[in-house]
Amino acid sequence: MGRNVWTPIYGGLFANHEGDPVAATADVYTVLDGEWADAMPQSGGIIANSTIGTITVPHTGEYAITAHMSSSCSGANIEVHHTIFVGGVSTSIELNRKYAQAGDIGAISVGGILTLAAGNVIDLRVKPTTTTNFLPEHMQFYVELKG
Repeated sequence: MGRNVWTPIYGGLFANHEGDPVAATADVYTVLDGEWADAMPQSGGIIANSTIGTITVPHTGEYAITAHMSSSCSGANIEVHHTIFVGGVSTSIELNRKYAQAGDIGAISVGGILTLAAGNVIDLRVKPTTTTNFLPEHMQFYVELKG
């Protein structure tokens, strides 16, 4: 018997504090692990792990995925790619943000729909154009099964 379609399946991670700087190497994706404060409320078997920055989905289906973040960089004129990964592979859900001056605070929101298999692990990664200390401040990373 399949799952009850009326049972919502959702979960995520959040951080409402200034995290520790992440040493991010130019043109290399860095996982935002250890930066998440806690897991959001979860249901239906979603596993959000704030220690390693991953969300594991329990069912195959289409998931709405969103990420919101405010952050800054230690360098000037740096573009940072914010990308959703599934099983260690980058997806088309990506947004780029340019930081004009060191210490500028910028915000991004990125989202989309992905078809995921049961057990897929997703995470959010950043890739700067120049090696920098990337400072995430307020973040949310959320998934919800759409049907």
